[in-house]
Amino acid sequence: MNGDTVLTNFPLKSARKAAYKSELLKEYMVQVDSLNQQIEYFEEKIKLEQDKNSITVEHYESQIANWKEQKGLLLDTIASLNKEIRRLKRGKRWASVGGVLSTAAAIFISIKK
Repeated sequence: MNGDTVLTNFPLKSARKAAYKSELLKEYMVQVDSLNQQIEYFEEKIKLEQDKNSITVEHYESQIANWKEQKGLLLDTIASLNKEIRRLKRGKRWASVGGVLSTAAAIFISIKK
């Protein structure tokens, strides 16, 4: 099945979406961890160079503020992805339950006749 194929099966489509969102989530978590490491490194560097050069310290502080803003945006994106993944899984679960119930109803009706 190529990527251009339209999926008509709802559980399969939602599972594919959830898998894709999970991969995005993992990538974003790696980016957040990287930003945390950079922030910690430069905060330590500021402590060491605080007396030496105020221009360098100001540059580090502005860079840290930028990274913290990026981290906040990534965390917001991660939260929305988590909500969407939960919603997709819930939809998949209800579609599965509906399929089982409709099959059971069809069997009951066919036996009843």
